[in-house]
Amino acid sequence: MSDFYREFPHINYELYEVPIDEQTQQLLEGKTEIGIANAPLKQSKRFETLFSRKERLVALFHKDSPYLKNDKPNILLDDLEDIPLCLSRGCSELFFSVCSDSHIFPQVMSINTTKLSAIAWAEKNTGVAIVPAPAVELFPANLVRKEIKDERLFLEMTLSIVKGRELSQVAQTFINYYMQNK
Repeated sequence: MSDFYREFPHINYELYEVPIDEQTQQLLEGKTEIGIANAPLKQSKRFETLFSRKERLVALFHKDSPYLKNDKPNILLDDLEDIPLCLSRGCSELFFSVCSDSHIFPQVMSINTTKLSAIAWAEKNTGVAIVPAPAVELFPANLVRKEIKDERLFLEMTLSIVKGRELSQVAQTFINYYMQNK
């Protein structure tokens, strides 16, 4: 969005970071025009997905975390078993399911409505955040990113609109820009 803002600096934004049920409702009621989600929208038949990509779950450690054992870029799922974890709600169901299938019992400190809230715990060195992230996403300098090496730990990030609803010129401009620069 920052690149879009630089190209179109006179556009004002209203961004809502809400649970998927609320995002679905906001789209259907016309409060928002575009949904960007890392969980399936409810009533999916009413939406058109314009773009999707897989995002791997990553563990974010504070650089001074006592749980940060090495400088390898990856971590195994069972390495997380005795660590206080802070999950974003969007990935919690998948994470718990994969842990259960693997007979791993994580120590969950918090489940957070937003990804940013989970990351805030890691920034304060209180827990380790588990969040979905594309390979190119940058995090604060005091955090160390480790990909969780398990091929089941991916979420689908989607950009969606309500089927058949005309978009404002600004929303259409954003979608065109996004599709050209994804």
